[in-house]
Amino acid sequence: MKKLYTFLLAGLLFGGSAIAQPYNVTFQVDMTGQTVDPNGPHIAGNFQAAAGFPGDWDPAATSLTLVSGTIYEVSVSLPAGNYEFKYINGNAWGSDEAPPAVAGIQPSNGNYNRFVSVVSDTTLPAVVYGAGAPVGMVAWRQMVDMNMQTPSANGIHVAGNFQAAAGAPGDWDPATTELFDVLGDGVYQGIFYVPAGTYQYKYINGDAWSDNESVPSACEVGGNREIVLAGDTVGGPLCFGMCTACPAAPLPQYSMTIQVDLSASCLLDIAGGDSVDVAGTFNGWGGTRIWALDPDGDGIYETTV
Repeated sequence: MKKLYTFLLAGLLFGGSAIAQPYNVTFQVDMTGQTVDPNGPHIAGNFQAAAGFPGDWDPAATSLTLVSGTIYEVSVSLPAGNYEFKYINGNAWGSDEAPPAVAGIQPSNGNYNRFVSVVSDTTLPAVVYGAGAPVGMVAWRQMVDMNMQTPSANGIHVAGNFQAAAGAPGDWDPATTELFDVLGDGVYQGIFYVPAGTYQYKYINGDAWSDNESVPSACEVGGNREIVLAGDTVGGPLCFGMCTACPAAPLPQYSMTIQVDLSASCLLDIAGGDSVDVAGTFNGWGGTRIWALDPDGDGIYETTV
């Protein structure tokens, strides 16, 4: 079923003013292997209201038209941004597809939504209904974690010998294949559809080769990253300039003083061996004893952790 998330694309402010220009976006789905519902395929997502439909996530409002063989499509006008969507074989929830993890984000009841980042006129490839990629291709979801970097105002890009196969003008272009922080978590990602094979690539914190990462020797092949794609693949998230995921950032540390007033207690016999200790989730409920002290003899025991 639907998942109600809306994301605004970071980095759409230039010179202090927001870009409001609408772009033409064409959604396509290949109904190969499906018995198409008499009501026809539809699409629903958090783009519908922006495209002029009555509301978002309406399974009956946005129909697709057969354009060739088993390919259905619809074109809309959208402002720049990140959008989620999914296809429906019919016009009601319950007939919606269940895309695999490689194709989507934010699982809802075990199902993912597809996503698209719109920054220009865009025609999405005709993915097979309920699958990760178009016929004869594999889906490669790239994810690079930029939380240990200061992301460039020129965007985060990826370049490699896969770009032309994925629809870019050419390979190894540091400025044409942009990744986007679709969840606002510092992880930049995109989905690319290519033939199965071996590809080399590297990430760019900006849009020029002077901004490219230095791939560590432990995972470099000719100075680049390399991946063998035999099927749909989720790549990462890899940390920019590292072979693995980014290490977890250390949590900030704060001091906490705990006090208890036992001045009126007649039950405490320090001389006889009694003690005052404190336990809680911060020390495993007594897994490590913390002895509270009364240095000035006023009956108020305290400790700082």
